[in-house]
This record gives sequence, structure tokens and C-alpha cells, in this order.
Amino acid sequence: MKALQRRVDALDRGGRYLTLGEVLDHLDRGDLPEGRAVNPVLKACLAALPDA
Repeated sequence: MKALQRRVDALDRGGRYLTLGEVLDHLDRGDLPEGRAVNPVLKACLAALPDA
């Protein structure tokens, strides 16, 4: 999982959208960086997932 997180973070380092790593850190009670949005494509993909 860490390798995947590093690869995704490298693709979006310093961009306007939150990285997957930042979202996962938030799930572990981390703070989200201010001024960054969730990528609309990621948001749609997550919304399409069935509830567990």
C-alpha cells in the first residue's frame, strides 16, 4: 500500500487536488491541507463503490 501511495502522491505532488495519501491519512485522523479539493474523478469513483 505504501508503494501505491508514493506513486500516486508523486503524480499529484503540490497540485490543486488532494492526493490519495492525504485522503488515507485523513481517515486515520490526520488533517487535510487547506485550499485543496478532491479530484472530481476520484470523488465519482468513490461514490460508485458499494457500501461495505
